[in-house]
Amino acid sequence: MAMNGRRMPRLATGGALVILVAACITGCADADRATVASIAEPLASTPVPTSAEQTNALSDEVVTEAEYRDGFTRYRSCMSERGYEVLVTDEDATVISYSVPGKAHDDGTDRTCYQSEFIGIDQRWQLSHPDDTSTAEVLRHCLDARGIDSADTLDGLVAQLEEADIDLAECLADANPS
Repeated sequence: MAMNGRRMPRLATGGALVILVAACITGCADADRATVASIAEPLASTPVPTSAEQTNALSDEVVTEAEYRDGFTRYRSCMSERGYEVLVTDEDATVISYSVPGKAHDDGTDRTCYQSEFIGIDQRWQLSHPDDTSTAEVLRHCLDARGIDSADTLDGLVAQLEEADIDLAECLADANPS
């Protein structure tokens, strides 16, 4: 099973923070807090050293497009060196869309490569481009499926959800059927 690299469906790393932020904008329930805790615990359990290149890219607290794309290339190379192919579905998008084999996630390879080469860069990039993230994509789909012409910005999408009294958890469940 391939895992979507925009990080939203996995709720395990980078883009998960964007979703969790969006979820908390609309109000975190106790169940959401438990989910946040269950996600954060494995990430904190075993630190992975950050590469010098990622540290350098983050040193000025601004991630350029070149740094974002270079970080992704290093992440992809790390995965390849360990025998896993990263399947890119849209490398030209503002936020690169890709997937990795489920086995790479299960055996920790994805986590090791992602944290070493890309996590900080990816998080900062996605937070600075919220309208282009998988979170915005899920919310657009959710609104469109309910016949609501979706807004162009993440803030606008969240406002539309609230105005229409649509539960964010429903939208996430629609995007991630089990």
